[in-house]
Formats: sequence, structure tokens, C-alpha cells
Amino acid sequence: MKITTVRALNQLDQNFYRQVAQSFSETRQFAWPGWSRVLIDFKQSISRSKQQDTTITPLTIVDIAAGNGRFYQFLIDKLPKMKFNYLAIDANTQLLTIAQKHSRLKFKQSINPNPTDIQPQLVFQPLDLVELLIKNKSFGFTDAQLIVVFGLMHHLPSFDLRQQLLNQLTRKLAPGGLLVVSFWQFFKSKRLRKKIIDPQQISGRHLPIKSDELEKNDYILGWQGNKSVYRYCHHFSNKEINRLSQSLTLKVVDNFYADGQENNLNRYLVWQKQ
Repeated sequence: MKITTVRALNQLDQNFYRQVAQSFSETRQFAWPGWSRVLIDFKQSISRSKQQDTTITPLTIVDIAAGNGRFYQFLIDKLPKMKFNYLAIDANTQLLTIAQKHSRLKFKQSINPNPTDIQPQLVFQPLDLVELLIKNKSFGFTDAQLIVVFGLMHHLPSFDLRQQLLNQLTRKLAPGGLLVVSFWQFFKSKRLRKKIIDPQQISGRHLPIKSDELEKNDYILGWQGNKSVYRYCHHFSNKEINRLSQSLTLKVVDNFYADGQENNLNRYLVWQKQ
């Protein structure tokens, strides 16, 4: 996919979240069912690695595309005794502001790398992930015990960019750390399929590219009947997910479906760094 196409699709999604940040957040108030299984995998990885006492020295958890911060709320509810630094990264400052209000903490740019600092930190970092990948820049964090990527992969234009992201996150894991990614399977939902828009109908002002510039399984979706709000989304086939997984130097420790009415709206992959 051409860089100009990647940027055009990224801009479409950026505009989408700027327009619907509040209503989007209101529809994202509860934990996904799949997170409970992710939590089991995480606790097992901590138990196996025995790297540190999680009640004394904070772990590092990174939430890529954190949105309104609900995964953080899920963790502090489920792991009240665990100390962890939490880095929430998202391109949309409106959603991060909502997350900030929930936590009553201020924006910071990075987690303090001082290993002697045992006070957990919550950090909100506005960041355009697509531009970071296009420019081949690196995330600022290192040695994370858990990196989660929920509700993002379908917004990354092109297979190459998705692979690039996963490869970079692999390098940011601490030994024994987990990388957890959800892959949206919206084509399995009749309700979501009805939201698909013919790209030719919005070409021009809303979508300044031609439909033949899209890759296989790329779609444009509407939002709550609003005829002026659109988003780029990619549907993941199992073949593509397996291809991405096989390109990583990580061990698959869990692989399951969850979420939605039929418990199949997301496919989760949980990898561990050896």
C-alpha cells in the first residue's frame, strides 16, 4: 500500500475519533469478556518468571490505543495488591482526557526509568502510531511485562504496518513478558456488516483515494447511522493472523475467541518472550 493511501486512511480514522470521541467512549464503559482470560495468562506469566515481588516493585504495563482507559480500570479492580506502572498510548487526546479524569492524574510524557523508584506511575501519552511507524521511529518504553493491543489492529492500514508494529513491540518486551493482541472479526456479525459503506460513495472529500488502492479485506464502516462519519477497518482472516504470528520471535501461549453475543467477535493471540 502506498504511503499516501496509508496516511489518507489514518486521517479518516483520526477524523472519526475526533468527531465521536464522547459517544464512542460511552459505548466503551465495560471490560471485554476476553480480558478475564488475558488476566489469567498474565498472572501465570508472573508466577512462572518470578522476576519480582509485584506487591513491592512495580511492573510495567503498556496499553497501545488505550482509548478511555478502561483496561486500566479493569486491572486495578482485579489486581488491587499489584503495583504496576501503566503507560496509556493513544492518538486521540479527547479519549485520553476522559481516561485522565477517571484516574484524576495528569498527563505525563514517559515513565520514570529509575529502577529504584517503587511508586507506581500512570502515564498518558498522545501519539500517532501510524506516523511513528511510517517514520520508522521507536516507542520510548522498554522492558514491559505486559503489552496489550486492543481495538487497534483493524485501524492500521496495510499488512506491512501491522507486522512492523508487532515486531517493534516484541523488542520492547522484558524476558518472560506478554504481548496480547485482539483481532476484530466484525464480518462475523450481521449487525456490523450492515455498517459497511461502498468506498466509491464517499470518495473525494471524505476519502481522497480510489477504492482499488485498498488491500483485501479493507472496508469503510459507518457509525450509528451518521452519514458524515466514517472509519477505515480491516477484517482479519485466520490466514493473515497466522501469518503475522509466525513472523514473530515469540512463543504463542494462548489463542482464543471471545467478546460479542456469540463470543467470537475478537480473536486473541497471547505471545511470550523467551
